[in-house]
Amino acid sequence: MRYLLVTLEYPPFRGGIAHYYGNLVKAWPEKNSLAVLDNSQGRLLRQTGRWPWRVSFKAIWQEIKRSQADFLLIGQILPLGTVAWLMSYFSKPYAVFVHGMDWTMALSTPRKAWLAKRIIGRARAVIAANSYVAELITKACPKAKDKLVVINPGLESASSPVVPKELLEQLTKKYHLENKSLILTVGRLVERKGADKTLEAVAQLLPDYPDLRYAIVGVGPYLSNCQELVKKLWLEKQVIFVTDADDLERAAWYQLADIFIMPSRQIGDDFEGFGIVYLEANQAGKPVIAGLSGGVSDAVEDQVNGLMVNPESVSDIVSTLEKLLGNPELREQLGRNGQRRLANFLWPEQARKLMQFLNNLFK
Repeated sequence: MRYLLVTLEYPPFRGGIAHYYGNLVKAWPEKNSLAVLDNSQGRLLRQTGRWPWRVSFKAIWQEIKRSQADFLLIGQILPLGTVAWLMSYFSKPYAVFVHGMDWTMALSTPRKAWLAKRIIGRARAVIAANSYVAELITKACPKAKDKLVVINPGLESASSPVVPKELLEQLTKKYHLENKSLILTVGRLVERKGADKTLEAVAQLLPDYPDLRYAIVGVGPYLSNCQELVKKLWLEKQVIFVTDADDLERAAWYQLADIFIMPSRQIGDDFEGFGIVYLEANQAGKPVIAGLSGGVSDAVEDQVNGLMVNPESVSDIVSTLEKLLGNPELREQLGRNGQRRLANFLWPEQARKLMQFLNNLFK
């Protein structure tokens, strides 16, 4: 069986979905059986004009012939799913990926919802990036249940990147972290990630934990809001913003941290699809605190590799942080559990699982 992945987002394009597909292709068990058609040079999506996705028909048809693909893997339900749905009546069958916000956006208008349900209905398989999205799809399209498979994002390795001792010492000295308790958030700063609630929790904890420090590693549209909140809460000495960390420095912050925290919450239709950063923290042997929302429960198993909190409740975040700050044995246990659990979230295993599921469709 030969497959063609058609996606608007793919490396070097940055972002979680591009990263997902890039790693899936890299880990695909049979390298010559999977080709990729992405949107480089606007092959799938024009910038202007009515129905900008209309150019996809020709590009997909040409790539099917070139790669001799038997089956299409569609990276975005809209608009590419529309193209695959129409082409399936005279061309190749398809499966469609669904990640999270793409599904809620697809249901945002009656016309889009009508299209999305027909795309799902005609698909031979539906690949959900998390269990929460799988539930949403099943609720809207009950007949899709038997052709759904969950393929979570993963890591390339269970081993944490090797960080030079000199870098750890440099960061410790630069930010005065000696003999401090460090909690950490890593990721793109948007409101739903919960850095604001964590900052409020830190302010409440300071009287009892004067040596507490909070590092926020990342940039995003909510950065200025967090910086203003730090000033409002008088936390300038306790909070560290790192906006230019490369991959190695990110790994160093995971090593330095005592606790990783990202109490993600749902805001409108926007929710956490999975949270690969929870696995990265576990990779470094760190316990995590996560918000009980969206697809987070796939990445974090409460009381196993981390603790789940009500992401809307600062008091719940405070009490959970206190529980871990005061119990190094529990922190170590959750971190070890997280490292062992990573075997289920490595890309080679995820790719093998998907390929086996798809191959079984034709037996």
